Amino acid sequence: MDENVKPGANLQTIVKVPTESFGKLTKKDVVVVWGGTRNVGKNELEKGLHQIRNFAESMKHTNVIVMTVPYRHDLEPNSCVNHEVKVFNRKLRKHLKVHDNTCVLEVDKERELFTRHGLHMNLKGKEHVAYKITRVIKAILKREKSVLITLKYKGDSERDNKEMEGETIAKEPKPDQDNTKKDRQHKDETDTNTSGTLSTDICS
Repeated sequence: MDENVKPGANLQTIVKVPTESFGKLTKKDVVVVWGGTRNVGKNELEKGLHQIRNFAESMKHTNVIVMTVPYRHDLEPNSCVNHEVKVFNRKLRKHLKVHDNTCVLEVDKERELFTRHGLHMNLKGKEHVAYKITRVIKAILKREKSVLITLKYKGDSERDNKEMEGETIAKEPKPDQDNTKKDRQHKDETDTNTSGTLSTDICS
């Protein structure tokens, strides 16, 4: 496990890592990005979103978890900065929804998870976030290990055997056989659509 901690840095600095470091990652790896407080506080919301979008686009060969910007308990609830935090997180989820390899993990804003000052998370808050990240990583890696196995339908085998024996088979399937095939086709399509995509349930 590698870590790249840059306290007080903006998103441009955080995601700026040597290409060779990320180029070796695969679908068996997970990158966690947590930043944006500085961007939001300095009214650089769009610049921060742009950096995250570009980063997600360049990381299609691996899995990415992006943390939302934490609530600022050191400021008033109706402050312009806390309003921008909400706007940033909402746009973050919207922009990254199109990336199948990326999910956005919500940082809880309960007051008891933050220090008395209110800007940083306390020990309880850090442990809570670590637990959530670990749970999502395990879910992602478990999904990557799963293999879709297509089994041949028993009816298809019998059909092939009859054709080999020269027997005549009706072209129009029976109603119950037709429904069975449709059900199997629907299941196959569902499995295909969900394969290789980070479900929103994983990051909820």
